[in-house]
Amino acid sequence: MGRFVRYFLVTWFSALPIIYIVFVYHTILTIPHVTVNHWTTGWEELGRVATREATTFESEGGKKVFLLGMDTHYVAAAVSFYTDDTRKVFARNLVGRSSLAFDYWVPEIDLVGLNALTVNVNPPNLESLRKYIARVDDDVRRIPVMKGGRVLHYFYVVKCFDYLGAPPAV
Repeated sequence: MGRFVRYFLVTWFSALPIIYIVFVYHTILTIPHVTVNHWTTGWEELGRVATREATTFESEGGKKVFLLGMDTHYVAAAVSFYTDDTRKVFARNLVGRSSLAFDYWVPEIDLVGLNALTVNVNPPNLESLRKYIARVDDDVRRIPVMKGGRVLHYFYVVKCFDYLGAPPAV
């Protein structure tokens, strides 16, 4: 019995560093043909694509655009970290939904009248946006997040024209 326990422990502790290396490698660089969890990788690529989409939207509309992360806080935090700082990033608290710590950060600039590009990993609810936005584009774009020629996952963007701010209290 002691020999079995010793063999098991030696094998386990020898394999443990290999398991850790594979796990860290996968979360950073991804292993081919292994499913990727979108919470662990692809954020930098998402930031680049969101920047590109916002720049295109800005040039087409001729108006300043801010980015709006539409999940609880992950997307807004990642996009604010991985974008090029040429535009402000906010969270869904601007459209009446809780966004954890973002609920306590007030925008430094007046956003009323600016265009917004919403970014989310889930399909958006356009009706909930229409209370806060003058015109919400019905064209919801599903965009792949690519790394090394591989699709990691997808995210959704919606063009929103003329942010109205919070609706008046009734």
